[in-house]
Amino acid sequence: MVRCVECGYLSIRDKNSQQLEEAGPKYRETGNAPKLSTGYPLWDPTPICLKREFNLEGEMKSIDASEVLRVISQERPCAKSTPYIRGRSPQEHRDKEDMDKMMQTQAEIRERDRQWQEQVRKEDREWQERVRREDLEWKARQDEMVRKQHAETTRQNFRTFWIIGIVGMAVMSAVYILAALIQANYFKLK
Repeated sequence: MVRCVECGYLSIRDKNSQQLEEAGPKYRETGNAPKLSTGYPLWDPTPICLKREFNLEGEMKSIDASEVLRVISQERPCAKSTPYIRGRSPQEHRDKEDMDKMMQTQAEIRERDRQWQEQVRKEDREWQERVRREDLEWKARQDEMVRKQHAETTRQNFRTFWIIGIVGMAVMSAVYILAALIQANYFKLK
């Protein structure tokens, strides 16, 4: 619950320009609108809510200071109230509120952007890790294929070596046996 007397949107109307002006501290304390030294009031003493949350003029039963104080001091459930800052017009209070909202919106946008950028970086890191892992798996498969081919080539070379060795030994054995038979004159020529 808030009271209009504490709100920056509490206004009074300038009788000459018809502009809404700051309801100054003296008005808030006494309910009396400022007057010229001649007694002529410069402002209409009827309180006005710049945000039009409440029809303060409609609540007034008379225009005397005690009635003004009663209306502006009453507690109300107002969601649009803003703290009164002495020397600021109701419009300046609204401009400050708009600026605060704009800054909050910008902060929220920056935060969403930061979160989006972090998400993009995270997804990029995950993608790079996945590509690196796939490359490592592909390299491991290639290395395994090369190892198997090398092992198979080594086995084939080993078999070939043994076969050539055995055939060579058999040929040499046959040559030695044949030479021994020739030397022993086993083959007599008639």
